[in-house]
Amino acid sequence: MADPLGVKAVAKLPVLDYDQVRNELRTGDIVFCSGTYFFSKTGLGNTQ
Repeated sequence: MADPLGVKAVAKLPVLDYDQVRNELRTGDIVFCSGTYFFSKTGLGNTQ
């Protein structure tokens, strides 16, 4: 299991475009999205 991350630690993480990480993503990965990118809109639609 991964180590827990606090709010400050998460805020320090780099912001990457989906195209930069797409080839590294694997089943079970957790992706945080915000803004107007495709996944952000998809997640928003699924949570409302």
